[in-house]
Amino acid sequence: MSTYKPRIAITCGDPAGIGPEVLVKALSDKRIYGQITPIVIGPERYFVNLSDSLNIELPEYIIMKRGMMVEETGKMHLLDVPAHQMIIPGKVSDIAGKIAYKAIIISYSVIMEYHIADAVVTAPINKYSMNLSGHHYAGHTELYSELSGKKVVMMMVHNNFRVALVTNHIAIKDVSAFISPKLIFEKLKLTNEALIRLFNIKNPKIAVVSLNPHASDNGLFGNEEKNKIIPGITLAKDYDINIDGPFSPDTVYLRRNQYDAILAMYHDQAMIPFKLLSFNKGVNVTLGLPIIRTSPDHGTAFDIAGKGVADPESMIQAILIAKEMIQNSRI
Repeated sequence: MSTYKPRIAITCGDPAGIGPEVLVKALSDKRIYGQITPIVIGPERYFVNLSDSLNIELPEYIIMKRGMMVEETGKMHLLDVPAHQMIIPGKVSDIAGKIAYKAIIISYSVIMEYHIADAVVTAPINKYSMNLSGHHYAGHTELYSELSGKKVVMMMVHNNFRVALVTNHIAIKDVSAFISPKLIFEKLKLTNEALIRLFNIKNPKIAVVSLNPHASDNGLFGNEEKNKIIPGITLAKDYDINIDGPFSPDTVYLRRNQYDAILAMYHDQAMIPFKLLSFNKGVNVTLGLPIIRTSPDHGTAFDIAGKGVADPESMIQAILIAKEMIQNSRI
């Protein structure tokens, strides 16, 4: 029986949010402690101060230096990203945005360049803080896509309930023009491949959601289904991908137990039902990257940052799913 503990890099996210708190709490959870080798990326001084102020025990850790190998002990390793100014919990700032950005860049390099981690789990970022720092990205998904040069799919996961997105962070008014048969096909192909390789599902079955109410009722409410979505599904079926739809958005989630994944056309079409059914237990997974990347399903929660009341469950689930994906990728 293997005693290998998967090496998982975990970013601090925006340090002014609840990311550092849920990270430390998660690492102390019995489902995580001793089961992985965590490589935490963030400001050491902030973690220590947070631990003291909230009376949360910080796991024993090893400070990592450039070129240092990871000890196979399960002990926490820390890659320090120094905070040169004070970070105030719950406050937007460019310094917090810079730390969040730098932690993401380091997380990619520890896997792709230094080969000392098997996956990355990212704590939530504040997009406004990151943009204030001069790094203009809509979110983690877009930044990792640029770093890798790969087309990606954002997918939300809770147990066997999985929802992938065709478009991510764009305005509703732009969705129709953005989607195309080629894009639908690419998202279906990436989703299918990931379900097989990372979730160990042999013959995935995917449901596709329509853009318009009632799947347009034969063109009464738009023509995107006929001109874009159905042709994209047809392209994917030529690759022997098992697909049904397009289904009306108001009923498709009632069928979620019949499918291995649902492909939604835009952000809120996926996120509203997913979070109603799975909030604080769900995990954001980026498919199509050369690395495994997961994240909690919540944001920075500035309103409760620094108060010690943040629930770590979604962070715990993100780590557990990353661990499962590492194991499945090696089968």
